[in-house]
Amino acid sequence: MQNKTVLIRIMALGIFLAAGLALLAQQQSFVEQSLVLNVEVPVRVFKDGKFQADLITKDFELFEDGVPQKIEAVYLVQDGQIKRSDEKKRFMPEIERTLFLFLQVTEYSVRYKDALENFIETNLLPSDNLYIVTPLKTYRLRDNALGMVTKEDIQKQLIEILRSDTLLATSEYRQTIKSLSSLAAQLTAVLSGGAERAPTDGFEVADGYDDARIMQDLLLQYSSELIRLETLREIHQLKLLDFARFLKNRPGQKHVFFIYQREFIPTIEPRIMTQYLEFNQEHHDVLHSFSDLFNFNYRDTNFNIDEVEKAYADSSISIQFLFVTMPAQQEFGIRMEEHSEDVYSAWKQISAATGGYFGASARPEILLQTAVEATENYYLIYYTPKNIDYSEDRKFRRITVQVKDRSGYKVSHRIGYYED
Repeated sequence: MQNKTVLIRIMALGIFLAAGLALLAQQQSFVEQSLVLNVEVPVRVFKDGKFQADLITKDFELFEDGVPQKIEAVYLVQDGQIKRSDEKKRFMPEIERTLFLFLQVTEYSVRYKDALENFIETNLLPSDNLYIVTPLKTYRLRDNALGMVTKEDIQKQLIEILRSDTLLATSEYRQTIKSLSSLAAQLTAVLSGGAERAPTDGFEVADGYDDARIMQDLLLQYSSELIRLETLREIHQLKLLDFARFLKNRPGQKHVFFIYQREFIPTIEPRIMTQYLEFNQEHHDVLHSFSDLFNFNYRDTNFNIDEVEKAYADSSISIQFLFVTMPAQQEFGIRMEEHSEDVYSAWKQISAATGGYFGASARPEILLQTAVEATENYYLIYYTPKNIDYSEDRKFRRITVQVKDRSGYKVSHRIGYYED
C-alpha cells in the first residue's frame, strides 16, 4: 500500500498535560429513557490485585449524596464485549472506546518505543478511536486505519512522531536544564572555596572581583533560569476544563493514559551549601539570597484540583496516571533533585477521582500494559436517582459504590456528576 500518513493532526490542546495531566474517570453518562434521568457508572472491583468478575446486582450498594439508590441493571464488560447482564430494566450500554495517549516526556527513550509498539500490537481494537497527544501536537488515528495498513506501519509512524515531536517540543526545556546544570556547578565551585571556580558562561572573572559578587551574579542567573523553567511547564486550568468539555458528550468509554516522566532540577550539593551558610551566619544578604533560592524548591499545583476532578468525573473520562521513574543522569559537582511533586500529587488524586489506574515504574512498557488491562474489565451500573431535589445551580452529586458482605475488596469509580 502507498505510504500514506495514518496519524493526522486534528487540534492543539496545549501543554496542559505536558506539565502533568493525567485523566481518569469511569464512564458515567446520562441516557434518556422515557424522559427519566438514568445514570451510568463504570465500576471496577479488585481483590489482591485481581479483577473480580463474579458479582451481580445484589452484591452492590450505591449511594448518591448519602442516599441509597436502587440499582436497575449491572453489565459485566470484558475484552470489549458485554459478557453478562443482570437487568431489572433494559439499557443500551455503549462500550466503544476512545483512547487518548498523553506523552509528557522530556527525553526520548527506546522504552517508550517498546511501550507504544506493544500497545498497538496487543491492545488496539479495530473499533477504537485513538488520539496521540505529544508535547507538541495532537493526532488522531484515521477511521478504519487497521483495515488500510498493517499494525507495523502504524507503529513506525507513531514512533517517528513521538521521537521528532519530543526532540522539537522540549528543546527549550532541555536547554534550560543544561543552563541550570552549568550554573549549579559554578555555584558549587564558588561555595567550596573558589579553587576550582569556573567563570560564568561567556565572561572572564576580573581581578579583584570577589567571590561574594560572583556568587550573587550566579544566583541571579540561576533564579532566572528556574523562573523560565516554571513558565515552560505551567499548566493552564482553562485548557484542562476545555478538554473535559470536549469529551463530555462523546459516547462510549473514554480513557486517557497520561505518561509522565519525573523531573529533576540541577541543584547545589547540600553539604557544600550548609558549610558555606555556617561560615556566613552574620551576613544577612547572603542568607537572604539563599532563602529566595529555596523558595523554588517546592512546586505548588497552580490549578484547582477539586474543580478539575469534578469536571473529569462529570465528563465520564477515565484517567490512568503512569508515573515513569527513570533515574536522573548524574553530573560531577551538582545534585539532580527530583521536583515532580505538583504533577504527581495532583494527577494521582485526579486519577482516583475518575476511577482510573495509577502506577509508578521505570519501565513505561509495563505501566502502559497494566493500565490497559485494568480498563478492559469493568461493570456498568445503572440507576435512576431518587429522593433527590435538584437545584438550578448545577450542584455536584457525589456517588459511592460498595460491595456488600465482602471484605478486602477495592472498588473504583468516578466520584459523581453535575446536575444538568
